[in-house]
Amino acid sequence: MGPSAASADSSPLLDQDAVVEASPPAPPAAGTATTPATTTPTDDTTTPTPGTLTTTTPETLTTPTRTPAPAQMSAQALRTDPGSRDAAAQSDRSKRREARAACTPQRPPINKMLAIGGLVAADEGSGWARLALFIAACFAAIGLVAFFIRRTADRTSNAPPAVRGRLETLSVLVAIIGTLVAIADQFVTEPPPPESAMTVRDVLPRVTRAEYAHRTKADVRIRPLDRREVGNVVLLEVRLTGYRGKRLALQYATYSLDRGVTGALLPGTKKDVRLRVTDEDTQTSFIPIWVGYPKSARFEAQFRLIENDEIRQLTSSGPMRGSTYRYACSREVRAA
Repeated sequence: MGPSAASADSSPLLDQDAVVEASPPAPPAAGTATTPATTTPTDDTTTPTPGTLTTTTPETLTTPTRTPAPAQMSAQALRTDPGSRDAAAQSDRSKRREARAACTPQRPPINKMLAIGGLVAADEGSGWARLALFIAACFAAIGLVAFFIRRTADRTSNAPPAVRGRLETLSVLVAIIGTLVAIADQFVTEPPPPESAMTVRDVLPRVTRAEYAHRTKADVRIRPLDRREVGNVVLLEVRLTGYRGKRLALQYATYSLDRGVTGALLPGTKKDVRLRVTDEDTQTSFIPIWVGYPKSARFEAQFRLIENDEIRQLTSSGPMRGSTYRYACSREVRAA
């Protein structure tokens, strides 16, 4: 199991944008004049101008505030509130109410996916097969040159056609044998033993369902309000060796890390997707997985590589911070 890229200390979800509200200073009372204070560098005393009335306005101290996280999830809420585990699981009325409440100036911004997942595959093969193909190609070139020399000599001479030489015959024979050896190697060579590795490479916070479906070209229909739901995109790297022709599945689910329900599976978040396996010996896939925000202060996503209902690899995203703003404004989704 590979190390998680989104640990409790390094996860970008733990550093959400702070929202600072600055209060303007109160205006002076009517009929009074305000004179700037004169400050001396030695004792920091303020001397008002003689003959004038000075009104001192106290300074307003502004303390940066973090985006509020949801309250700790209780076991009762986990059992009775569908929206506690996933915003899309609640009723339409609850969705509309939460979406209206989330569309405020204090909401954090949403992100865009700048790249999508991909797959790279290669066939390792045998070193003997590559050497046999190289020798066959060299001797085929030599035999071809010898053939053209003999044909040119026959055309420019009145003598009977020359008999095929030993070099030409030997070159053709070696080229045929080398090609047959390379072909036979594909059927005789044992495939590499099965090996797998799975690692979380990155976590992109606050991505809408609409953005994820658009970038991954997902062929699914999403209701307009659900398109505004916000979640995290976990970029998963899966390395496979020796799995040619086998069927694998990727299983993932969300778990709460709140006190009292730590490690509890959030019902309805478990999903199984078919993993594409190429017809090569090795492959590396980068798979983006969208995970919605539950009503948890902290949660994590766990991933399992499954073959015939047996676990081959597993990893997790590490602790991720929840959000009280689980919906984007409709104008943000239209702009995206």
